[in-house]
Amino acid sequence: MLKQLKGQFKIILLCFLLVNNPILSDGQDLNEVCYEIFGCFKWTRFIFFTPDSPEKIGAIFRVYTAEDPIESRQINYHNSSNYDIFNETTSVVFIIHGWLDNGQESRYTNLFTPLLAKYDVVVSVDWSKAASGLLYPKNVANCQLTGREIGYLLYRLQTERGLDLSRVHLVGFSLGAHIAGLAGRWLKQQYSLTLGRITGLDAAGPFIDGTIIQIKKSDAVYVDGIHTSSGSIASVVLGRLGTKTPFGHKDFYPNGGSDQPFCPFPFLNMTCRHYAAIDFFLSSINQCEYKSTKCESWKQFTSDKCDEPHTIARMGLKSNEDSGEGSFYLSTGKDYPYC
Repeated sequence: MLKQLKGQFKIILLCFLLVNNPILSDGQDLNEVCYEIFGCFKWTRFIFFTPDSPEKIGAIFRVYTAEDPIESRQINYHNSSNYDIFNETTSVVFIIHGWLDNGQESRYTNLFTPLLAKYDVVVSVDWSKAASGLLYPKNVANCQLTGREIGYLLYRLQTERGLDLSRVHLVGFSLGAHIAGLAGRWLKQQYSLTLGRITGLDAAGPFIDGTIIQIKKSDAVYVDGIHTSSGSIASVVLGRLGTKTPFGHKDFYPNGGSDQPFCPFPFLNMTCRHYAAIDFFLSSINQCEYKSTKCESWKQFTSDKCDEPHTIARMGLKSNEDSGEGSFYLSTGKDYPYC
């Protein structure tokens, strides 16, 4: 019940901000700021804010291993005292939460144990200090700094511990998807290094589509996306918070990518569609194949009129093992794990 109320609050607040995008005119937010290590940030299209300082909103990085999936140790980019767990053969997955969430919520921690059967290390990125403000456009601006924080941490792990970045996978939900993209972009632009994989789980749409903040397929060797609540700005009130725009090498649109058969009427649970992307990814780790067909649209998929009906890919964790690029569609079940 509390999660549903939190979701309703998110939608109401976001709708208000879409109508009343505040621009500070009294000098509270400069149109450009620069921070040591992380460079400079300017206002972007739709977002008339710059990120807060690392000292104010710095991310927390909690590391989990298969030997101890419950208790974590913290690492940061200021010193390398806890980097000993990483080496050139370590496979790592980063989990990056969304707006108004934190890294310790069950929807994210439920991913740790199954992922630790596939990866050596899980790193939970808690950027809640930058994501907890009620001013959504400011939180979007903060994504830029958080992305560079992750990128710089990975740079240090690569240079000091020999971490093979091709074995690094960033998984981000909502705004976290764009943070993952920004991290990969910063690594490439600043250090000429390339991440192995990024997965965007219902990447947020409002204030981000068409801006420099948006995740792109060039942000990693392989980028995949799962779209579950995509729609236009006008449909935010219906709980459609994700982008419909394809951004990866493979973009998956379960049940069309906007509405989900197991979600109630939007006003009863306005974020069910959005968070469904996390559920799909979780169940894809061990339970579901989610075979999807390359197609031009949901309408063509449901009419059996896809141009490439034999091009199949699995949505979720295993999607990088399948060939082909483009948009993929599938129908799912109505009960978890939705196979």
